[in-house]
Amino acid sequence: MAIRIENAPELPALVFDRVFLNCLKIDQEQDNNDSNIPVYNLTIEYRLYAVDSNNIRHYHPKVSIITMRNYMASAIAKAQTGDMDLLNAMGAIEIALAEIIKDQTSLGTTQVL
Repeated sequence: MAIRIENAPELPALVFDRVFLNCLKIDQEQDNNDSNIPVYNLTIEYRLYAVDSNNIRHYHPKVSIITMRNYMASAIAKAQTGDMDLLNAMGAIEIALAEIIKDQTSLGTTQVL
């Protein structure tokens, strides 16, 4: 996965303007009431890297971690202010997960509810 960033730290001759994903974890808290909004906890662990003129990666030593408890509550709050990005991102993740389950298991057709 390659993501370029705008505000990149620099070392001599290196610009750390890319993001390397070490870990993406989404866990859902179990709830017996199907009408409740799901509680997803999200953790992203990443480090920045630079690519030199020889196309060699140089990884920044700092590993950064983003943790969002109850991602959906944050996404809904932002959506209510007109910013749909987090809510749309979770929708895309759910669609991707359904496709992966369909492709990698014998469970058959999947559908995001």
